[in-house]
Amino acid sequence: MKQPTRFARSTLSTLVLVLGLICQASPAQADDKHVLLTGQVMLQHKLATYDAPEFANNVELQKIRHQLDQVFAVMRSSDTVILELESALKIGAERVTEPGRDKDSDFFHEVDGDSIVDLITQKIRFAPNQVMFTAANNHVSDNGVAGITSLITLFQDLKIPLAGVGDETAASAARYLPVKSINSMKSSKLPGQQLTSVALLAFATDKVKLQAKKTSVGVNTLSVADDAANTINSDDLQRIEHSIAEARKQQAMVIAYHHNHHWNQKQVNTAGGIEQWRIDFAHRCIERGADVYFAHGEPRLQGIEIYRGKPIFYGLGNFFFQTRKLNFYQSEVWESVMAELEYDDLNPQAIKSIKLTPVVLNEHGAEPVFMQTRGLPALANSAQARKILVTLQSLSEKFATRIDIDDRNPAAIVGRIHIAN
Repeated sequence: MKQPTRFARSTLSTLVLVLGLICQASPAQADDKHVLLTGQVMLQHKLATYDAPEFANNVELQKIRHQLDQVFAVMRSSDTVILELESALKIGAERVTEPGRDKDSDFFHEVDGDSIVDLITQKIRFAPNQVMFTAANNHVSDNGVAGITSLITLFQDLKIPLAGVGDETAASAARYLPVKSINSMKSSKLPGQQLTSVALLAFATDKVKLQAKKTSVGVNTLSVADDAANTINSDDLQRIEHSIAEARKQQAMVIAYHHNHHWNQKQVNTAGGIEQWRIDFAHRCIERGADVYFAHGEPRLQGIEIYRGKPIFYGLGNFFFQTRKLNFYQSEVWESVMAELEYDDLNPQAIKSIKLTPVVLNEHGAEPVFMQTRGLPALANSAQARKILVTLQSLSEKFATRIDIDDRNPAAIVGRIHIAN
């Protein structure tokens, strides 16, 4: 048998070396982690309607169930999911509301604890240490102090981090989600230290009825001191910046959530109309150490900015929108995206890319349970997805953010943002 020449042996050795390097590099892909952000979750009804035996043959309800299962499968595929609950916890048969809140108003939002537990444990079926919630908004206090306190207790029982509510110390502090598995290289650098993958802090502006105080439960608040100049309250700003700085000390991705209801209606109604004070504030959050800023409040999509290599989502709109208001909202209120952030497990503070999965919400519901099924998300079809992404491209133009539309799979068109670090 003819022996290989020295050149052939050298070429073979080089090939083996290259293949070896490829094989060594491939496990790094397994270290990639994903954090999923969504629009606000206005949940008011239990999502078990279609499980009732009498609806087993209801084609429309079973379609909604299938669509929800597809959305929940996307959520389960991420390592961490951040959700904002835009509802107060119902406390007993009697509604004990805060002064000035009309319990019969269409803008009164509450949900019972069983519905929350059903969504988390039965419908989405989150794994341990997979989900974090924020409740820093203007509706968490619709049932007063007792509603907030009961909500905090519920999430403590579920062992799920809840950011943005409590007394002043608790409401302003970041909540941390432990990593599922500690990489040996990282743990060797930080012996004996509890490692975290995500730190979440949350705050709300305007329409907040109960502000967190040193001796009373409420919402972590970022107030505007001067409406004309849109000047932020200095004490609130200092408290939030301190929380960001403290979270930055951990080995974590620091996420700052802002629920904002302070806007000029005419300006916001203009496509991409984000007021300058909030752009400046979002930049300041990044400068002080946040890796992500994302917001809700004005209930529709707003632009995305990449600032100093960090994503800013000025508005992710709605994800669940079980509102009682009929024929009130514009069509774009029922369109949104799920934003999936990819980062290396060895460096959670460096986000590499963003995947944007378009969703549409069911504005009309299904009879005979119209309100129970209204405002639930479904993955957008190809035409809807392209329309949503083109709109988001336009909203993000002022920030020079490039959103590529990935239509290689026509059945699952998504947007992608690549971040240079």
